[in-house]
Amino acid sequence: MSATIKDIRKKTGLSLATISKYLNGGNVLPENREKIGGAIKELHYHVNDMARSLVTSQTRSVGMVVPSMVSPFHGSLIRYIESELKQAGYSLMVCDSMDDAEQERDNIEFLSRKNVDGLVLIPTGRKVQDILDLVPGRVPIITLDVKWSGISGVTIDNVRAGYEATSYLTERGHRRIGIIYIGKQCTGRQRLKGYCKALAKRGIQREEVLEMATDGTVDGAYEAMNRLLSLDRRPTAVFTCNHDMNIGAVMAMNDAGFRYPTDLSIIGFDDLLIPSILNPRLTVLEQPMEEMGNAAARIILEHMRHTDPADRKAEQHVYRAILHEGKSVERINPEEAEKNS
Repeated sequence: MSATIKDIRKKTGLSLATISKYLNGGNVLPENREKIGGAIKELHYHVNDMARSLVTSQTRSVGMVVPSMVSPFHGSLIRYIESELKQAGYSLMVCDSMDDAEQERDNIEFLSRKNVDGLVLIPTGRKVQDILDLVPGRVPIITLDVKWSGISGVTIDNVRAGYEATSYLTERGHRRIGIIYIGKQCTGRQRLKGYCKALAKRGIQREEVLEMATDGTVDGAYEAMNRLLSLDRRPTAVFTCNHDMNIGAVMAMNDAGFRYPTDLSIIGFDDLLIPSILNPRLTVLEQPMEEMGNAAARIILEHMRHTDPADRKAEQHVYRAILHEGKSVERINPEEAEKNS
């Protein structure tokens, strides 16, 4: 016969109220937490989640919708968020939108029917009101990787990131700088904005032929880099705006017989294994993944404690991407490069 909460009380000598508080993620004294945890293991006690949800109207679950589960960026965030939620007694239910707005809509409606207590969303590009119309008002929402007015979120300063990456190249003499970015996402457009800002500061004329909007995939970046390499006046450097595009761009260079940094300099985004194992090592801007994931989990947990949506105050956590210098960018003489182009 399965152990009950009364068996835990008998084993520990603690009150039902204290044990219930522990089981529901509340704060109890460390010594009591240790007693209850030990009793649960010894008695092989399992919480009846269905029964608890009927009593509390909570499922102790959080839904998360991402554009692509195969993306190392999204996978890394999922890992940190799930770890933080697990410590608070919550499970994470993840759905893959496959970069499709309609699939994203279906995922959000599915999670709403599952009565998740909160929703973490990395949107495909849909407008904020379209999302809010899909989710019951009681369910708090936070966003990752984008910043929406009136909704809590966690992101980096993408304009600054684009500016710093491009400035790094201009400071090393580069004037014809290509960029490969996600055209349909706010994040990509903000990094493009930073790129343009850095060019303007140096008095460099913007050339749309050097700006490659893609879908953010390896294949998309591969095609974009090939177009840049086939230009009559090729860029001397390229900025790739996410991890998958780092891979696609380097693959295109390899297949075309180009080597960085001697033939073309390149600066990428996110240090998620690949940049560190490439030889030479890729120079990248790295997002603080663990900090972002932990912050997202803490915010959604805080919002779920307030049953009245009016008590949930929107907050934005904006981090800075940190440049990690590799050996993929060469310092050049801009006049000499212009003469040879």
